[in-house]
Amino acid sequence: MRSRRRRSLLLVTFLFLAIVLVYFFSPSVQAAVTTENLSVVMVIDVSGSMSSTDPQRLRESAACIFIDLLAPEDRLGGYSI
Repeated sequence: MRSRRRRSLLLVTFLFLAIVLVYFFSPSVQAAVTTENLSVVMVIDVSGSMSSTDPQRLRESAACIFIDLLAPEDRLGGYSI
């Protein structure tokens, strides 16, 4: 009797673990995607001191890449100092 009970418990445990593994590692499980629009204010330093800390003007390329990644519904404002 104990052997049968033990086998049943092992079978139930195995089935539970199989269901959990399939649920969490299934490709059909998708992450939640937010659809909220962004509101961004970008501040870019264009002062003379930036010539020593950003001589290749990478801040401009980084700003362009960031802007390209925004959705059409997002809002962007900018300041240069």
